Amino acid sequence: NHITPTWAFIAGLVLITDGYVAAALTMAASMIGDLSLRRHPSRVLFNGAMLSLSVGAGIAVLAALGARQTMLDQGPLTLSWAAAVMLAFGAMFVVNNALVSLVIALREGLPLTTVVKRDTGASVVSDGLLLSLGPVLVVLGRASPLLLAPVLIVWYLVFRSGEIAARRQHEATHDPLTGLPNRRLFFERLREAVAHRGTRSEGVLGVLILDLDDFKQINDNLGHDVGDAVLIELALRLRKRVGDRVLVARLDGDEFAVMVERAEDLDVVWGLGRALHAATAMPLVSNGFPLTVSGSIGIAVSEPFGEPTMASTLMRRADVAMYSAKVSGRGVMVFGRDISDDSAPGRLALVSQLGNAIEGGQLSVHYQPITDVVRGATDRLEALVRWDHPVLGSIGPMNFVPMAEQTDLIGPLTAQVIESALRDCAGWIAGGHDVGIAINVSARVLHDLRFPASLQAAVERAGLDPTAVTLEITENAVLREPGRAARVLSDLRQLGVRVSVDDFGTGFSSLSSLRDLPLDELKIDRRFVGAILEDTDDEIIVRTVVALANQMGLSTVAEGAETQAITDRLIELGCDVLQGFHLARPMPGPEVAGWLAAHRPVVDLAHDELEQPLT
Repeated sequence: NHITPTWAFIAGLVLITDGYVAAALTMAASMIGDLSLRRHPSRVLFNGAMLSLSVGAGIAVLAALGARQTMLDQGPLTLSWAAAVMLAFGAMFVVNNALVSLVIALREGLPLTTVVKRDTGASVVSDGLLLSLGPVLVVLGRASPLLLAPVLIVWYLVFRSGEIAARRQHEATHDPLTGLPNRRLFFERLREAVAHRGTRSEGVLGVLILDLDDFKQINDNLGHDVGDAVLIELALRLRKRVGDRVLVARLDGDEFAVMVERAEDLDVVWGLGRALHAATAMPLVSNGFPLTVSGSIGIAVSEPFGEPTMASTLMRRADVAMYSAKVSGRGVMVFGRDISDDSAPGRLALVSQLGNAIEGGQLSVHYQPITDVVRGATDRLEALVRWDHPVLGSIGPMNFVPMAEQTDLIGPLTAQVIESALRDCAGWIAGGHDVGIAINVSARVLHDLRFPASLQAAVERAGLDPTAVTLEITENAVLREPGRAARVLSDLRQLGVRVSVDDFGTGFSSLSSLRDLPLDELKIDRRFVGAILEDTDDEIIVRTVVALANQMGLSTVAEGAETQAITDRLIELGCDVLQGFHLARPMPGPEVAGWLAAHRPVVDLAHDELEQPLT
């Protein structure tokens, strides 16, 4: 609530002016103040009318007690007059706060008594004290204007302390970046909503948790300024989509929550979830960067006509549904309909389970072929780890590898993938297939000075030539500790391992830093390839990267060859090697040998030979 210093002057106007004049001046002052704050016209009119009604209530009480003309007629100020003034100003305070509480209760869908209990205390401290200064100002002003100075100082201090208290309260319960309520306020409002749901409550109470997909990549590749701008834009979209009657909060990081009260049924909450998912996926431009983001939404509801579900349970179930939607790629899932296992883990629980999954054999490696378009043959296969979770099913690497990177689990996770991938690759070569293996390496592994020696030992155990191994690293992984990374890369080059810069073009590495590193290849990120047929700028980027790689003596790989048309255009632009669903989808290890046997090298690369997908 906005603390206004005008209450003291409103009180004075009630005592020393005609009733109509007091009401008119009060409304005018309120509307001018609201317009200066650029509030919505409907709120400007409401606030002005509300204050006028409050003034009318005070004047009516004074008139009923026979104290209306005392100050106007310069009459004696008796105890009965003081009591009448206190009652009149009490009526003003009650009417004003009752109207404000009624509007808030209707907007938030809460009982009026709940809002009154919650907000009255702060109003008494701020508006109540300022209102009580009104008669003091009038009495002292009648005695001597000089006496007003100390009272005005007190008035100012009360006003400032009220504003400071209101600001601190707002900061404690709202997110400073988006201005949305934070986790604390959201959970408090959710508990209030649950507390007022009886066994015969009508309507559905729904909680929706939204989490952006791959948001860490935006922060890492484009910077936190761009990430913050994305969060602000998303907050605006969510608030615009749900309106004022639905509570939207930012829980933490890239996670938002929505509370819906008295929805007609689950389908209404589900429809809102789908609408929010679509709003999240709309393209946006942030700091000059065109971006397309996506999110996953989990929904949990407390059904009508039954024992209300606890607030903490609703939050946990919505989180479980959200993470299930994320790992399954379904976008929106409802707890109780799409997933009903109360033991299914959310993200925090998933981290604690990852260590057991590594040791318990729940990880598997899939492989996606990377095609040399000059030879028309498979050059190598990229190893892609999967987590075969007993409850959530198959979980892709983007949904748990970033978590492992924040812990010591990334080391054993990478080691297990390397062992499996090298062993499988050695088997394919023994079967007569001339292919290599590509393995992604995180920043923490790249900066480990012991990694080259451990990789060499793994290569020797597999009986594999090190030149068959390509390690894929990101630009930003190198930039975090360039000196340490350069030393590790140099040791890997001496071992004979090839090094590829993955997702090239999304980071902020300089050409000089790339020139000084022992690299073999640039891998063009799929976000530049996907729109290559429609976006001239993307085509220019791809053409430039290919030319840059040629000048530096490096080869190129283009990700995102998802259609025949994109494949043909990449070949025209001079890309050496391609990867994408059009050429081959990721497949389990046991299927690779059969796939390789069915896709032997071709003599040339005529257009008609690529007319049909190779899968």
